[in-house]
Amino acid sequence: MDCVLIYSMLWVTTMPFLTEELHVKAAPESSWELTRPVIYETHGHDLITVPDGFITDLASVPRLARPVVSVHGDHSMAAVVHDYLYQNRLGTRAWADMVFRQALQDVGVGAIKRYSMWAAVRLGGWLYWNS
Repeated sequence: MDCVLIYSMLWVTTMPFLTEELHVKAAPESSWELTRPVIYETHGHDLITVPDGFITDLASVPRLARPVVSVHGDHSMAAVVHDYLYQNRLGTRAWADMVFRQALQDVGVGAIKRYSMWAAVRLGGWLYWNS
């Protein structure tokens, strides 16, 4: 049986996400597959479309940090965009991380959590980016 996880982002009023909800279903190896595209307009007016069928882990949160930051939650749409930028090496790593931080703000993630997640990808993201 497929598990379908839908996050509604309808409570955020001025959001550059052109997609209002995140639709995913369970995929192998603790991953999720988008069943509908996610479309995001960056603060620099670049349009990023993450296609349906894209495989993501949502947020790559180390097990020790999961009591503080869940793999999924209010940050999920931003995490999907970030995963897409990293997997496809779109732009530079610094730009992908900046888009992530801005997208976290756009979905209403609080400043402490937003900067903690951004700092984590700045510190550890090079491992994936260079693999």
